[in-house]
Amino acid sequence: MSSIEKFVIAALLSLLAVGANAQTKIVAVDPEAVIFSTNIAKAKIEKFKANPELLTIKSTADLKMAEIKNLQALEKKDGLTWSKEQRDANIKKLQTLVQDFQIQNKKLEESELAVRQELYKEIAPKFDAALKQIIAAENIAMVVNPRTLVQMDPKLDYTKKVVDLINQTK
Repeated sequence: MSSIEKFVIAALLSLLAVGANAQTKIVAVDPEAVIFSTNIAKAKIEKFKANPELLTIKSTADLKMAEIKNLQALEKKDGLTWSKEQRDANIKKLQTLVQDFQIQNKKLEESELAVRQELYKEIAPKFDAALKQIIAAENIAMVVNPRTLVQMDPKLDYTKKVVDLINQTK
């Protein structure tokens, strides 16, 4: 018997053993979905999106992107008739606009990352406590992340239960 056949047989036997043990309860919880579905996270995200400084950065980035698209459209339409100096000036202006856009976009990404990290830091202990409470109450043997599974019964997804429990606690 080859090692692959032995492995397959061992895997099948272990699955049968898990199935035979009626008390083994495995559920799925998506930690990221839990954290960003809580009332705490929703409120902080709304506050973040309404931040005037963030709105200014976003509008500046949007304006730069609109200018880039306008210059590209103009070049596509009239570029063949431009002199070398006009083409060079357009290229330089495009490069400057792209750099400005990238700077604004980086500021946005850094701000979003800071908010995400703050939410993880604040909600992670609540997530752990809620999950431990559910595990104890329902005799759960194992919790897995549903993103790592190929297939599962939706009834085994406890993500919403964890979110609801966190939302109930103050």
